[in-house]
Amino acid sequence: MNQKCKVIGNVFPNDSKSFVDLKLKQPEDVILAKFRALLTNNADPDTTTLTNFVNEYFEAGNELQVWSPPDFTSNPSIENKISDAKYRQFALDLNQIWKELGRIVKQDVRDNPQLYSLIYTPNGFFIPGGRFRELYYWDTYWIVQGKIGNRLCNCARYSPL
Repeated sequence: MNQKCKVIGNVFPNDSKSFVDLKLKQPEDVILAKFRALLTNNADPDTTTLTNFVNEYFEAGNELQVWSPPDFTSNPSIENKISDAKYRQFALDLNQIWKELGRIVKQDVRDNPQLYSLIYTPNGFFIPGGRFRELYYWDTYWIVQGKIGNRLCNCARYSPL
């Protein structure tokens, strides 16, 4: 069993989270039947065999698209209350990051939820960044606090909390 875990780990050496983010290319029952058939023919598939299987039946999810909050402003009034020029510029630069982190779920996720691990939400939101491409409850709490501080109140109102 330990060897099997190593082989599976080799398919996603950098981050096992990658697998759960993949979109199914075919219905789940078809993929499961193909996987069972693979194991029937080869009880101990190697890394190459499993990688080929994953590539054949899964694809990188592109379920999100860039989204700009409708109430975004490049110069929120709260920044004008910061007297130190360096800190004010830091706050303005930080405010620009909202535009980089805004996402909205594509309609295909709503129309074909069985192919995705992501749950469809109709409103735009902000991702934490890095390898985290989806909505996380605890991160969203702090993101909403930042939105309110930057006067993105409409955007904060529709955040899923």
